[in-house]
Amino acid sequence: MFWCFLNDGFLKEKLKFCGICSLSNRELLSILLASGVKAKEAFNLANEVLKLANGLKGFYDLTLQELMNIKGIGFAKATQLLAAIEFGKRILNVHNLKLKKCDTNVA
Repeated sequence: MFWCFLNDGFLKEKLKFCGICSLSNRELLSILLASGVKAKEAFNLANEVLKLANGLKGFYDLTLQELMNIKGIGFAKATQLLAAIEFGKRILNVHNLKLKKCDTNVA
């Protein structure tokens, strides 16, 4: 499936044809961010958020202000990310189990 090898603009198609586990953490975050600003694409914003959080472990404690300190992330994007993080926490809490792990060494 050739979609798996296309650039960042085709992340939704990559997900559709290659599966959710084919997306890297940065690609998943780019989808959540949806769009960037004039000087930064969502992919670059995602990279900055990952750096701020020092990887996935740091997402647990990210604050609204920390996210808004990143140029290109305002109140709306910061609240979207925090809502997604909180939703994930609640899912894990309700099920009290470990979820299937994706291979993050792809893409």
